[in-house]
Amino acid sequence: MIEAGQVVIITGASRGIGQQLARDLAPRRLKLGLLARDQKLLDELCTEVARLGSEALGVACDVGDREQVQRAVAAVEQRFGDTDVMIANAGVSLHIPATKFSGERAAQTIQINVIGLLYSIEAVLPRMLARGRGHIVGIASIAGFVSLPVSSVYCASKAAVRSQLSGLRVELKRHGIAVSTICPGFIRTDMTTKNKFKMPFLMDVDKASRLMLRAIDRRCREYAFPWQMGVFVRLVNLLPLAWREAVIARFR
Repeated sequence: MIEAGQVVIITGASRGIGQQLARDLAPRRLKLGLLARDQKLLDELCTEVARLGSEALGVACDVGDREQVQRAVAAVEQRFGDTDVMIANAGVSLHIPATKFSGERAAQTIQINVIGLLYSIEAVLPRMLARGRGHIVGIASIAGFVSLPVSSVYCASKAAVRSQLSGLRVELKRHGIAVSTICPGFIRTDMTTKNKFKMPFLMDVDKASRLMLRAIDRRCREYAFPWQMGVFVRLVNLLPLAWREAVIARFR
């Protein structure tokens, strides 16, 4: 469980899920390192977090840039000490339909969602290994279980996150480091407002944050929610390929 006095870093903290996680963690009297690209929004969030009971440091950072991530984490740890929990939340969702496929936009998605997560882990892992404790949390997605039309690159990036964290979890267990993969369904944030298709079980961000923190506190290996979506994607993956593709075609 995330407890008072611990150092917690959240990437992608200025908006959406990351912002709500910071708000919900603030009453626990933590030391929060908040990373995102918009310093103004981070400063506003730090002020709010301080009112709610935690110390906070906001550091402008593009997680797709390794040097920026290293500098940002170093700044947080210089201020607060070694990281206890890294919540690698930063992500983008760029619709890339096949008729307008863009390798550049696909690379952007992979750079932030996958490489950015790896940079975030790299920045804290050596000191976690040295201490023999720590918790790495990666925010994947229900989309990592099944690839949807138009969003196939995003889905591929989240499948890569799930795969990376699964192997890392097994490897780091004997070192005393927990690894959790959180797979939300559709959450009402700026990222989902542009979706034109129906989003089953669309959830408000405050409820999603509460569920995520409960899973993080329990150090769940992998947590997919809402449960209905978790069951659905797992069942879809049991279907023959032709049937599976017929089901996911409904999300166009």
